[in-house]
Amino acid sequence: MPYSTEGDRGLTLVEILVTIAIMGTAVVAVLGLYQANIGFSTRHRAQANVQAVLVSSADHLTKPDIQLIPCDPGRDDGGEPAIRKKYEEEVLREGTLPEFDESLIRIKGPILFWDSVAQEFEEVTATNRCSALDARADQLVTIQVLASPNAQLDAQLEVVKSDA
Repeated sequence: MPYSTEGDRGLTLVEILVTIAIMGTAVVAVLGLYQANIGFSTRHRAQANVQAVLVSSADHLTKPDIQLIPCDPGRDDGGEPAIRKKYEEEVLREGTLPEFDESLIRIKGPILFWDSVAQEFEEVTATNRCSALDARADQLVTIQVLASPNAQLDAQLEVVKSDA
């Protein structure tokens, strides 16, 4: 049987270009999905790290062997900035993950003190001094953890620090 070239004309240049364009579009779509997946994964990892450091810090700060730092009745602010700094030092000493940047962990002020008369946490001020509160009253401490120095992602947790 002789070879016939009439039914087999091959592919034209237009057909090849259309095929290449379709394949290129598919590759770009797949790469876009891959890049989005990497971004989501990175954000999720940062979120998980922030939550782990936050919970670890809160657990450490509320341990019974970490002493409550009482309000200072001799100061208008009750010594609140110094108390906040001491709690922050304590959290940074042992309450975080080793590879986490410690500058991203803060004790947010003000620390609030329990007022047993009003039955709520209150800020110590010049008019609402420690003497009006029980100096060893429970304290509401807010821990904040950032994912990075300029990150929009952060988490915070309020813990009650008490002597009991």
